[in-house]
Amino acid sequence: MANYCDNNLYITGEPEQLARFIEKARGPKTDLSLQSIKPMPEDLRYANISSQSEEESQWLYDEYGAADSFNWRMINWGTGREISISCLDVKEDGSAVYHFRTAWEPIGARLLRSITSEFPGLKAEVRYAEPGRCFSGLTISRDGWITEESREPYDPMEDNDE
Repeated sequence: MANYCDNNLYITGEPEQLARFIEKARGPKTDLSLQSIKPMPEDLRYANISSQSEEESQWLYDEYGAADSFNWRMINWGTGREISISCLDVKEDGSAVYHFRTAWEPIGARLLRSITSEFPGLKAEVRYAEPGRCFSGLTISRDGWITEESREPYDPMEDNDE
């Protein structure tokens, strides 16, 4: 069973780009789908390193940078599983905030870079906390670059006076 990491993804910037992102990010049953943002190649969808030949593993690795679906997701999404539930909150100022959970880790810097490369003029910021493994942090991307990143210890039992 996975520990779950709480993520808040803030997307701000040019209204046209924001609308395009919101449309692209939508999944079949949720407001945010990692598969919609950065699709996993079909060749990897059911790839399982324990049941494939060494040659097949090498070909997949050479082609996609990973020999199986789990490792591809970790590299490209930052988490080993798709988001199961998300909530989109579009603010009056035109920004969008997605609230969701991921398994073990927050969405990764590579995914944020992918978003801000494809949608110039947007800023993508994820704030996260993983109470089971006691860490929290922040990653910000603009124009395909990570502009800020931090991770620190987090104690879910501490009082939060915010």
